[in-house]
Amino acid sequence: MFTRFNMKKIALWLTAIMFIAFGVAGSIFALGKSGIPLNWGTNRNNTAESIARNSGSSEVDQNTSNKADGLKSIDVSSASARVNIIPSDTQEVKAHLYGTTAVVPKLTANESGGSLQIKTEYPLEIGVHLNYTSLTLDIEIPKSYSGEFSGSTVSGPFVINDFKFEKMSIKSVSGAIKAKNINAGSTTVSTTSGTTDLENLSGGLSFKSVSGELNAVLQNSSDKVEISTTSGAMNIKGLVSDFTFSSVSGALEADFMSVNGNLKLHSTSGALHLKLPENSDFDLNYKTTSGGFKSSFPLTANSNDKHNVIGTAGKGGHQIQADTVSGALELIKK
Repeated sequence: MFTRFNMKKIALWLTAIMFIAFGVAGSIFALGKSGIPLNWGTNRNNTAESIARNSGSSEVDQNTSNKADGLKSIDVSSASARVNIIPSDTQEVKAHLYGTTAVVPKLTANESGGSLQIKTEYPLEIGVHLNYTSLTLDIEIPKSYSGEFSGSTVSGPFVINDFKFEKMSIKSVSGAIKAKNINAGSTTVSTTSGTTDLENLSGGLSFKSVSGELNAVLQNSSDKVEISTTSGAMNIKGLVSDFTFSSVSGALEADFMSVNGNLKLHSTSGALHLKLPENSDFDLNYKTTSGGFKSSFPLTANSNDKHNVIGTAGKGGHQIQADTVSGALELIKK
């Protein structure tokens, strides 16, 4: 009986191990199919040449070139490479993928109906590569191009500077996003955990994040700004017009050049700090469960309820509506 019990126990363990193995294999298969190279283990102190020699890595040097004439949209998609979007004086869209990696991707550029798609596509491989991966994707776009632009990355940083687009969209999982001197009719950015830095951005902005931090400086933007985050800290300067903000625990630091629109703010536990010009005119309606309130503006109070602060600053007019559960609201006079 004892032997039969042990054999039964061993069989159960083997069955469990088998299911775990199948689960791991399935996860690796899914990651590989998604286009993400499965490379574990890094040594950033070694040179790319020694790594390529000692770990079986390969040197990558691929190029594509497409005429920009007639293009209405450009879409760039990459997984782990650093992406640099560079303005050029030519009339071609050029892509250059280079660096060192174990799993070599293929750089493709396909144009159809005025839409150009540039991708780095990885082969489906099941396995683990103990290797350092270092890839860069440079995309040269003519300065004269003014259509739509979209970009996406998984873990590699995404950098774009000095462009004027009809509209721009960038998506990231964990890769950092940096955009400077961008003039677009509208800009949409979404990220899971990557940090986003926007400097001198003109036009409307829609930003969504889970835990990724946002640092934004807006330039002469009279268009609507919408920000949504779960826990990422938001730091925004140069606000002018309509502003919508939603957060669970992410704090907000918002610096307004002027209050020429309506503000609608929601937070569960994240603090809301608004810096406003001293001559601002607005009507405030702040509701909270247990959050505090502080204002350096003299308010004509219309309510003495600590859970619902209603008041007017200056001549009133523009609406500031805020609600929190435990997050505090502070109005700071500049």
